[in-house]
Amino acid sequence: MHVPSYSLVETTSGYEDMFSEPGIPTMITWSYGGKEVAVEGSWDNWKARFKNFNIFFTCLQWLLCLFLGFSYSLFFRMPLQRSGKDFAIMKVLPSGVYQFRFIVDGLKRYTPDSPWARDDAGNAYNILDLQVLFHIY
Repeated sequence: MHVPSYSLVETTSGYEDMFSEPGIPTMITWSYGGKEVAVEGSWDNWKARFKNFNIFFTCLQWLLCLFLGFSYSLFFRMPLQRSGKDFAIMKVLPSGVYQFRFIVDGLKRYTPDSPWARDDAGNAYNILDLQVLFHIY
């Protein structure tokens, strides 16, 4: 269960309680091995996979990856940080339902022990439900 954020806002008359929902801190983890793990999802309309279209920078990134030994796909997706055998990233997301998938060593993957579904093309993805219901009395 996620609890909405409350913040104190200073005004000229002092502090007032203000409800705000800038986002819900959410840890996304991958525990199934791999050398390089990244994530992409519907939180940005899957735009992270298309970050740079400029051909010069695309070539420069590819050469840099080749020289440094990094996966080229990490420039186009959000890389997860390794913590022991697991990988993780903290995202702050507004309330809602999101679809996402992991890119593990260049391959699209999903975690089978979390909610998941398949799209019309048969590609599997995970589902992240961050809907927050509020009751005002």
